Amino acid sequence: MWGSAGPDFLLTNNGAILETKRDDSASAVKSGFLEILARSGDARFDPKDAPFIGVITPSSMYIWKNDGTGHFGSPQAPDIQFDISEKKQFVEYLKRPSPLILDDHLDDVLRLIYGQQCPDSLAALLCVLNLHKKTVVATNAAIVFSPGGGANERAIPVDKAAKNFIIRELLNKYTVRDHNEVRRHIRHRWSQYQPDGKKAGLGKYYTPEHLVDHVRTLIEPFLTDRPYVADLAAGCGAFLAKFEDCRIIGRDIDQQAVALLAEMGFPKIEEDNSLLHVNRAKLGLRENDRLVLVGNPPYNDTTSLNRRYGTNKKEGRGLVRDPDLRAKDAGIAFLRAFAKLHPDAIGILHPLSYLIKETNFQELVRPFSDGKSSFTSRYKLTAAAVFSSAEFGSGIEGTTPFPVVAALYAPGAMDYRYISQFEFPIFVGHGSGLSDTGRRLALSRITTIDGIIRKYPPTAGMSKTSDIGLYQYNIRDTNSLLTSGALSSKTDKNRIPVQFVDLWKYSYLNCYKRYFGKSFIFGNLSPIIDPKDTEDETFRDRCVIDTVMNNQNIESLNRSNPRSFVIERFLLNDFKSKAKRNPAARDVYGSFVDFWEKNADSRRAHADFFERYFTRLREQSLLSVNPD
Repeated sequence: MWGSAGPDFLLTNNGAILETKRDDSASAVKSGFLEILARSGDARFDPKDAPFIGVITPSSMYIWKNDGTGHFGSPQAPDIQFDISEKKQFVEYLKRPSPLILDDHLDDVLRLIYGQQCPDSLAALLCVLNLHKKTVVATNAAIVFSPGGGANERAIPVDKAAKNFIIRELLNKYTVRDHNEVRRHIRHRWSQYQPDGKKAGLGKYYTPEHLVDHVRTLIEPFLTDRPYVADLAAGCGAFLAKFEDCRIIGRDIDQQAVALLAEMGFPKIEEDNSLLHVNRAKLGLRENDRLVLVGNPPYNDTTSLNRRYGTNKKEGRGLVRDPDLRAKDAGIAFLRAFAKLHPDAIGILHPLSYLIKETNFQELVRPFSDGKSSFTSRYKLTAAAVFSSAEFGSGIEGTTPFPVVAALYAPGAMDYRYISQFEFPIFVGHGSGLSDTGRRLALSRITTIDGIIRKYPPTAGMSKTSDIGLYQYNIRDTNSLLTSGALSSKTDKNRIPVQFVDLWKYSYLNCYKRYFGKSFIFGNLSPIIDPKDTEDETFRDRCVIDTVMNNQNIESLNRSNPRSFVIERFLLNDFKSKAKRNPAARDVYGSFVDFWEKNADSRRAHADFFERYFTRLREQSLLSVNPD
């Protein structure tokens, strides 16, 4: 028996030393704390060897953590306090192993918070942002960080389920090494863990820090004399954090994002639909205030939303906006909204397709309600860096990368001819940054299939039936061809009937689909083509040969089908004749004859040709410069 010389509880499984007191006074808690420390040097229960010490009163349980050197702070600042009714949570806390460093597990923690098991993701994330504070009190209605700490105190309201989850999964498991690193990680990656529906509906995808840095570099010349810098779709502050030397304004339609921005101390943050009632007064600005707009505004195609969520849900997931900001893609609506605010400059990230696809560009040309001005009459592109959507991480718009541009717009005017002649610098990810490849995309030096090969199903008055039983699924651009632009014997409203006279054209697309490869630079362009090759009979025939060889699952192309158009349209005989007349192309045509009549497989030789061909086509479609 130790009597008064020993602790009231010695939990040998985890080394915790506890004292009990008869009342809840601060002096009683201090007395218990000092009693434990007074036993230093006693080998049986030396506190310097215990990971925890604690004092239990009739209403509360207080815990201090060993800082690793045998010190436990002060009796007025316990690391965590439990209500006496929370015995289970108290025991779970004591049973935990040595705490993990939150900084090293942030992706896991964010994934947990936005998983199905977390009762309140916002409360949990607010707690993560306060986890560096030493003292924590868990009450029935809140988790209080730094109680009595004045401005440093933060009480986060929680219900019982959320409190139990947060204590069990966060407070009981983690400690913070670098609070600034935690904030930085959440700023840039928070949106990555939003539910898929929310990401798609609001166009939320996270912005890596190196992309924000690049926008800052582009817009630096406009930041003299501390202008207002506004991000009107601020998310969790990835951009705002890079402009804290300016006067910042943040807006977001997502209430949770606004709460997190406020938690991280950003000033002038408000919840707002930035596409509704667009004017400077709403931002608290006068007409002569200098303003720079930055960000990565939401982008989503409403037709894609319709496909994903159903016709009845499209309107609910779209952003309500001013009449003259209506656009198929929310990102285009944001660009139009920006121009209405008359900023000194706009530095943003958006899909390059807004500029290089003429139908998209025309939405920027469309006049505002004044009937006189538009985005393109007020602003022009003055600097840019094109990079792959893969820089945003996996899972965005499927698996085919598309070009995104870090764009600087300054006062001026532009038309589509200006964009066609603009030399877009191509950048690639390099470690945690972007590096200039020395390649430039200029639409004026590229020929696409537009006007050469039909991409869409027939309209009224056009034949909807193929004369050879072959149909091409409609395509919008290179990426849609690569993902869904297949040939088939089936017909429906989404398919183009392939006529025999146009067989080489759709055979070219089939070869393009097979061999062009995923290239973010060309992803949003119509498939490219070299016009001189369209006049080369052997090249056209080679496309047909490769397509027939690689689509034997289609009945009209199958060599065992006696009604195949290869026979009925005398294609086989034609190729036999060309093999005799054209010695230079004998192998091309002879390989097909051997395939059809002897089942000889010579696909590899044709694959080698087309892989080299499309590699050369990609290279010759870009300019080469020496990057600065």
